[in-house]
Amino acid sequence: MRSFFAAAALSGLLLTDGHVDYAPRLVDGQLQSQVKHGAVWRDVSAVTFVVPEAARMTVPASAGFLGAPGETVWLLPQTQRAGLLWPGWNTEELSGEQVDGDVTWRLDAVEGPGAVTVYQTGVFGDPQFVFRSADGLPDAYSIPLGTHAHGNWVFSRAGAYQLTFTLIARLRNGTTATDTQTLAVAVGIPPSPAPTATPAPTSSPTPAPGTDTTPEQSRPVSAPALRALSARVAGRTLRLRIALDRRARVAVELRRDRRVSARAKPRTVPAGTRTLKLRLDRRPAAGRHLVRITATTDGRSRTRTIAVRVRN
Repeated sequence: MRSFFAAAALSGLLLTDGHVDYAPRLVDGQLQSQVKHGAVWRDVSAVTFVVPEAARMTVPASAGFLGAPGETVWLLPQTQRAGLLWPGWNTEELSGEQVDGDVTWRLDAVEGPGAVTVYQTGVFGDPQFVFRSADGLPDAYSIPLGTHAHGNWVFSRAGAYQLTFTLIARLRNGTTATDTQTLAVAVGIPPSPAPTATPAPTSSPTPAPGTDTTPEQSRPVSAPALRALSARVAGRTLRLRIALDRRARVAVELRRDRRVSARAKPRTVPAGTRTLKLRLDRRPAAGRHLVRITATTDGRSRTRTIAVRVRN
């Protein structure tokens, strides 16, 4: 369990408690999915939601929609509870001058050991589902502008999850803006100490003349930051736009129904925002696929997914 959590920690800053929202913003005219952590906005790829052992509960007879009574699940509740993350969603950063109508929030895929359910408790205690992966995906949920809401986030098994979300908004200029991001969630794992701020440098004696002051290790110690921006398939050609914070070896595969439908030869990609033209080893069938992208630097890897629709 310890080594498993260490791998999950590579996904970024561990969010273990307090208020967070998954939300759309318009940045330089582009729709972006971000996580509001307190008063700070963070990239989705830069954080991991942590669901600790304290969130573990037994399914009561009155909540059979979460599983058989007596089974174990992990729940982050709709109402704030000390010591647990309090995740919600909002559209407060968008205005009617920018967006025409509601925002669509869609859960495209869940990679992990169990099912994921997000629901709100109604006035009479009945569940009002936002997402329910056990019934099949994608699930879409409509959010009016100016909304700030919370729900119950339930995971049926402990382990590492990757939740692929898409936000869709129709802009006032008549175009439709979308953004797909993958959120990392670590469930039921004893957390390591959270990262702390780097201490201020302290003074040290001036080295003697001729002393070698080169650091013993100058390479990055964390996985490369990776964002999947867009993907398009035509025949056996995949055009993929990604952003990297450093040079990395990038491997790409398409998946459908949890099976690999096509692969591209890995290549080394420089830092920055890049559009890759990749030749797939086979022509994927028409329909919806997930593009799984893995960037590796110095043995440290980060994986992101983005949805793509293949047409005949």
